[in-house]
Amino acid sequence: MRWILGSRSPRRLELLKSFDPQGDIRRVPPRSSDEMEFEGLHHWDEIVERSLLIAQTKYEDVWEQVAQENLENTLILCGDTTVLCETEPGSWLAIGQPPVDDPQHQVLRNWLGQFLANRTHRVLSSCVLRLTSGELRQGSIVTNVTFRPDVEQWLDWYVSLNESSGRAGGYAIQGVGSIFVDKIEGSLSNVIGLPLELIAEWTACRR
Repeated sequence: MRWILGSRSPRRLELLKSFDPQGDIRRVPPRSSDEMEFEGLHHWDEIVERSLLIAQTKYEDVWEQVAQENLENTLILCGDTTVLCETEPGSWLAIGQPPVDDPQHQVLRNWLGQFLANRTHRVLSSCVLRLTSGELRQGSIVTNVTFRPDVEQWLDWYVSLNESSGRAGGYAIQGVGSIFVDKIEGSLSNVIGLPLELIAEWTACRR
């Protein structure tokens, strides 16, 4: 099977390779790295709607780039992943990647102290998959991740590793950031960057 992965993320590429190790996988990232954001959105339903819209916009961009190609036996996959913290009952805040111009990692420290430590946050992924038939599948999946209360003891050491760079929420659950995690409910691959359970469900008739 051939795949077109509409993403710049090395984690998504690694996960897709593990899902289909014999597949022919080509990356065709969206032409612009600018994405819609979640600023001003705090209700869960509107956040999920925005996440789906981001994934759909990525797909439309990638489709425009490859539509003239021979796409026989080719699947096209695009997705979006974000970390969401409940700041008060029923109100959610999306936290993205830590800023690069923060040498003291103050933003990450604030996130860990205020939103993540000793609390449960959600990792939301939305995906769009074009099957070889031309049919589009799209949907979202959520994983609950609970952090330990005592993250402060490792914080200076963790930020010195610079693992948080380019990571939604500022941590990598498949890396050293796993030391902060007390419990996970749902898809682990979703937290890493690509919900393989969703992809497996959508492609079950093809495998």
